[in-house]
Amino acid sequence: MSAPSRANVIGVKVNLVNVGIAGLGRFGSLHAQILSELPGVTIAAICDPDQSAREAAAARYGGAVTYGLFSDLLDHDGLDCVYVVTPEETHEEMVGLAISRGLPTFLEKPLALSASRGQAIVDQSRKAGVYLQVGFVLRYESRSMFLRDQISRGDFGRIATVRAKRNCSKAWFDVYGDRAHAVYETIIHDIDYLIWISGSRCTSVYALERNFTGKRFPDATMALLRFENGIAASLETSWLVQSGAPANVVTDSWAGTIDAELEVIGEYRSARLRSLESGLEIWTGERSFHPEFGLWPELNGSIGGALRAEDEDFINAVRTGVASSIASVEDAVHGLSVAEAITKSASSGGEVAVERN
Repeated sequence: MSAPSRANVIGVKVNLVNVGIAGLGRFGSLHAQILSELPGVTIAAICDPDQSAREAAAARYGGAVTYGLFSDLLDHDGLDCVYVVTPEETHEEMVGLAISRGLPTFLEKPLALSASRGQAIVDQSRKAGVYLQVGFVLRYESRSMFLRDQISRGDFGRIATVRAKRNCSKAWFDVYGDRAHAVYETIIHDIDYLIWISGSRCTSVYALERNFTGKRFPDATMALLRFENGIAASLETSWLVQSGAPANVVTDSWAGTIDAELEVIGEYRSARLRSLESGLEIWTGERSFHPEFGLWPELNGSIGGALRAEDEDFINAVRTGVASSIASVEDAVHGLSVAEAITKSASSGGEVAVERN
């Protein structure tokens, strides 16, 4: 097959967008469903090592050609962009290959597993003039965006403290406990959001970890962060939410709990945002459900919410040749620097300076 149809996204306009998707896990499947519903977007190619997943996707997205290898997907004729929604350790190599082919790339977080490797990816994309966007869905969640707008226009005055937690179902730790540290898998969302709303850089962190399950990575982490503009922040994440907790993340194929909360204290205003209080409760004989409607709710067979808005933003960048005003690869790299400092502090037992990118 011939090379992809376009060199890069910078300044290049495309009306109909042909997408290649790598990864058909939970999030890859959500992205695929959303993209299949967007006007002017075609899922042209799909890649996953699982043959049964490929066959199911081929049946659902009739025009899509499926591949077992990412390199074969990149050879698919006429691609305009690719989505990389694969395990964390694969991101660097796969995004590098996509950029080398001149394909605008959407990459689910994290950008990489170290700040230096993340910066190398960003440098490669800039040198090639290829658009890169990292998936931080909180930047597109309506309540989070509303709060950020109030903070950025000065309604809160100077921010004194921010407290964030993101605790997830213990059952999910069987998947992630030996795969990725929670600081890169869960609380990286809140690190990115803190960077976004603060408009500042983190200078140092102090962190602690606990490990009850004996997995490669800890099942609980707490951290204190200092920012250049004086903001003090605390972060908490764990994989210890029990199965009896209300399920607020619900799809046809999986359900669980993300117990997330954000508190912002400013000179003139304070705010608290909770994820477990959607206002709707459903009880069954086994557990209760509190469906979350901000991130990726499924309504009338379609996926909406922040994930859809994020995909629309990326596709708009590909279509118009104008980069997103919401996503930031610079912030994504700095977030990795913060994450690295948290893990180093937890290991050393002392405060660790955050490297600047």
